[in-house]
Amino acid sequence: MTSLNSVSGVQRSSSAGGGPNVDQSQFLNLLVNQLKNQNPLEPVSNDQFITQLAQFQGVQAQQTTNDNLNTLINLNAASATISHLTEASSLLGKKINYQDPSTGDSKTGVVTSVGLNNGTVVANVGDNPIPILLITGIQPNS
Repeated sequence: MTSLNSVSGVQRSSSAGGGPNVDQSQFLNLLVNQLKNQNPLEPVSNDQFITQLAQFQGVQAQQTTNDNLNTLINLNAASATISHLTEASSLLGKKINYQDPSTGDSKTGVVTSVGLNNGTVVANVGDNPIPILLITGIQPNS
């Protein structure tokens, strides 16, 4: 029977190399199967068993850390989007100069609303969504 230590070693190297990963439930199933199928004349030593449990706890801790990091990344992205929308709202009712996204021509128009278009913050001039990055100037209100 292959020991779980060698399986977890494969997990580490395959994770780094982009190969298949052994997830938490698979790891636990391997551990339980090893205990069920071990040779009664040569059982797994306590040291080996404790090492395997420590590895399992390490995997759990890494998964929790990854989940928390993903949550932080998503919150940061949402916060940045809200910040950009807030900044863009200062353009409402103002006349802007912009580069037309379709033709590349310089145009002028009044911002009627701001919003998101495919994840990009846009200033709407009539029915035309203008990405904020294509705004070349803001004219004073008359």
